[in-house]
Amino acid sequence: MNAFGGGIGNIDAVPAGIFDGCKPTAGSAAVVEVVKSACSKESWVALDLIGGFSFITAMFSIDEHPMWVYAMDGEYVTPQKVEAISITNGDRYSVLVKLNNTGDFKIRVASIGAPQILSGYGNLRVRNKGDGTTTSDGSVAYINDVGMPATPSSVVSYFSQAIAKPYPKSPVKQTADAMFKLEMRIVGASYRWALNNTVFTPTDFENSVPALFRPDPKAANNVTISTLNGTWVDLVIMSTTSPMPSHPIHKHGNKMYMIGAGTGAFKYPNVAAAIAETPESFNLVDPPRRDTFATLPALTDQAWMVVRYQVTNPGAWLLHCHIQNHMMGGMNMIIQDGVDHWPKVPNEYKNF
Repeated sequence: MNAFGGGIGNIDAVPAGIFDGCKPTAGSAAVVEVVKSACSKESWVALDLIGGFSFITAMFSIDEHPMWVYAMDGEYVTPQKVEAISITNGDRYSVLVKLNNTGDFKIRVASIGAPQILSGYGNLRVRNKGDGTTTSDGSVAYINDVGMPATPSSVVSYFSQAIAKPYPKSPVKQTADAMFKLEMRIVGASYRWALNNTVFTPTDFENSVPALFRPDPKAANNVTISTLNGTWVDLVIMSTTSPMPSHPIHKHGNKMYMIGAGTGAFKYPNVAAAIAETPESFNLVDPPRRDTFATLPALTDQAWMVVRYQVTNPGAWLLHCHIQNHMMGGMNMIIQDGVDHWPKVPNEYKNF
């Protein structure tokens, strides 16, 4: 059995019974209770969903209740009606749920990552004003414990990041002023990750000097990008080895547009050449805009994603994978945005 780190494993060597004996807990499930309005024909509830995980990617769903996704990472998007949402570390979604019937409806959160299958449950309790807290016996699920449709005949609408258009429309420049290609990979061990071929981990978190305190405007290496204020920048984030899982890549300082993605090698000298050859892989009209984008998994072939952003917030920012152990394993880079307009750091901060 091939492992992500390139080694060979032997599943037959796992001791017998090691996966046996798991028992469901008898603890109480969280309850979100809402009361239907007595003075309106329709009642809705707004929920904010936050991916506060350490490692997993989860599928979220509420039995018998479609959701209208109206905001993503704190900004409005054209509403998208779905029955399940994939949530990675750090993701933020705002949804509206129409309350149709009364009773208890399962809130399901299912891990969809290969390393470990986990499921969690809560309850959306809907009642009419003045009613007691009587509950129903069960509810009909959209998804199962691995985030797939609950039955073979089920048709489930999943949220699509690619068509989450900003609302109102947010313009993106048609060409970029600079481009950086970043190659994601595992480096030497399963716990050592690189966002651009090189592991980047501070050796001493307490005593390391922040990058903002030691500006180097000309820095350009595998762990440092430098940009000029006001320019538009393309980051081509590539999975050049397989298998490679999806990585939620997060940029500090400002949001990015995801203008394109595809499988295979990114063989082009620049993004303009890629657009000319495969225009169907790009969207420069109304691309999604957020501060974290999940890359395509590279299961049997390479994969790539292009994000574009404008440098409007000069400073030293971090670009990293939002999966905690990937970040701590070195999947980070420094982006020195707007080095020609960096702020002057007060001495009292330097001498903290």
